[in-house]
Amino acid sequence: MPDALLAALLLLPFYAATLATDRLPARWRALPLALLCAVSLAALCELTRYDQGRGQLLFLVGTVGAPLGAIFGGASWGTRRFYGWPDLGPHPSRLGLWCLSLLLGVMAGSQWRAADVRESQARGDALLERVQAWRTAHPGAAPASLEAIAPDAPSTRMGWLAPPAFALVAEPDGGLALSFPVATHVDMRRKLGGGGWEALRARPAAGPGGAR
Repeated sequence: MPDALLAALLLLPFYAATLATDRLPARWRALPLALLCAVSLAALCELTRYDQGRGQLLFLVGTVGAPLGAIFGGASWGTRRFYGWPDLGPHPSRLGLWCLSLLLGVMAGSQWRAADVRESQARGDALLERVQAWRTAHPGAAPASLEAIAPDAPSTRMGWLAPPAFALVAEPDGGLALSFPVATHVDMRRKLGGGGWEALRARPAAGPGGAR
């Protein structure tokens, strides 16, 4: 499903929550919107840590939609609360609250993401040592995949749900490098035998033997 369409469909849970708010007894009215905000905060936090190939969705929701909705909703609440006009009803205010939860999710995810990258790089450094040891023990041989060297290799720590795996990739000069994605079109890569981690805009090619 295209990210733009998916971003538009995210309005459906909001409409369902705000309509349920108007139909529930007074003591339960806060529950639908509160649940939606809690789930949305957690989802945007996770998507910011690693976007799972949904970079455009993250941009449309977290960078464009959420700030605009929070500003509009907050202004609507302020004019309704303090001036009484224009009174656009409760829905814009609820939209602003929901968008604020999305923004908080992006902010929290951004903080976690920096720590995720550092921890993933540390795990990658340990894997590179194992790859180097394997190549020393098998001079001239090319591993079929990272799994052939380290079948128990840990995944990265880019998020809680389905964090991406490390991949052994071939360098243009014939060398090897370890790579892991940090966003839809951005990978971190470190060459075997020296150098630090580099951020690359294009996804590297498949590893030796075509395996990642």
